[in-house]
Amino acid sequence: MMNNWSEAESADCLGWCLTGKAVDLYAVLAERRGMVPYIDLMQRPQERFSAREVHATAQGRFQVAHQETGQSLDDWSDRVLTLATKSVRDLPPHTPLSRQ
Repeated sequence: MMNNWSEAESADCLGWCLTGKAVDLYAVLAERRGMVPYIDLMQRPQERFSAREVHATAQGRFQVAHQETGQSLDDWSDRVLTLATKSVRDLPPHTPLSRQ
């Protein structure tokens, strides 16, 4: 665990940082289970709140992406990486991403 904290200490600290709907989800999980493991605190909100777009839509958005006027190269590269990751999320980890 980070900073040599125990799993329980890490979960407690993360629990204190939650706000809004994430803290509501934490309350429901804690009510059902008692202590919520740190790994669940990291994964459950992402599973619950992350928007999953249709794979074909993600691929289409990646294929037509272009650098916006005035957009820095760093911001553009971050956006391309995000779009690419979403468009190929279901591929096995060692799949080459280039088409030959």
